[in-house]
Amino acid sequence: MADLDLWIIGDPGGAVGGLAATFGTIGRQDYLRVNDLDQMVTVILPRLGPSNRIRSLQITDHGFSYHTAEDQKKGIAGHGLQAVGKTEIYSWDAGGNTVGPSKLAQVLAPLRPRFAPGATVMLEGCTVGQADRLLAAVSSALGGVPVSGGSNYQRPTIP
Repeated sequence: MADLDLWIIGDPGGAVGGLAATFGTIGRQDYLRVNDLDQMVTVILPRLGPSNRIRSLQITDHGFSYHTAEDQKKGIAGHGLQAVGKTEIYSWDAGGNTVGPSKLAQVLAPLRPRFAPGATVMLEGCTVGQADRLLAAVSSALGGVPVSGGSNYQRPTIP
């Protein structure tokens, strides 16, 4: 049984996904490009085979957090979103075509038992590390796997 490090890049051809693929992946072939969250799950599962587990999962795409003093006054600080291609994952159930905590748990359910002990997930979207409610929602959907993110704005040429 082998533990794998997986790198997902969403939004093929988009600002973040396209530039990350152009600059961040030079000389590397260890990433998977996806159009949305459902496709992410369907491309990961065959990579794992029947006995491999996920040691780390890195997701690179757009992100946003509500973290300003004004957001704190409004009571929305700690919320945010992480894109995976066309899918926008929110820290609340926003409805429409978005994915909130309840739907996220359903979509990610097949991956939940596939994480190795000590596994980690890293969200690479602008300021998502300041969206503690988003990080908690993704962690919960994955059965408690620790989820972290960067607190700064991404630089497209340095994912």
